[in-house]
Amino acid sequence: MERIENKAFGPIRLDVGGKRFVDCDFTGTTLVYSGGKAPSFSGKCAFEGTKFDFVGEGWEAFAYLRILRAIGGPDFIEVLLDVPNKKGGGTAH
Repeated sequence: MERIENKAFGPIRLDVGGKRFVDCDFTGTTLVYSGGKAPSFSGKCAFEGTKFDFVGEGWEAFAYLRILRAIGGPDFIEVLLDVPNKKGGGTAH
């Protein structure tokens, strides 16, 4: 996973798939997820006026979560996110 640290991003479209952001600032940035390895954000990442865009396989995953929320209610998603991931241990993020 590509690590990006201590960077500030402005009003751009940024592909976040497969990237780990540490102590980054996102101001007016559109975070684009198109599937594959989920991004991670850690440290003191700050988000101001940030937008999210899901495309391709990323949109399909997002659409599936929306369906699950519709049939199980908002609490269902919270329960789902607490399920251990397929690699064992931890939680899905």
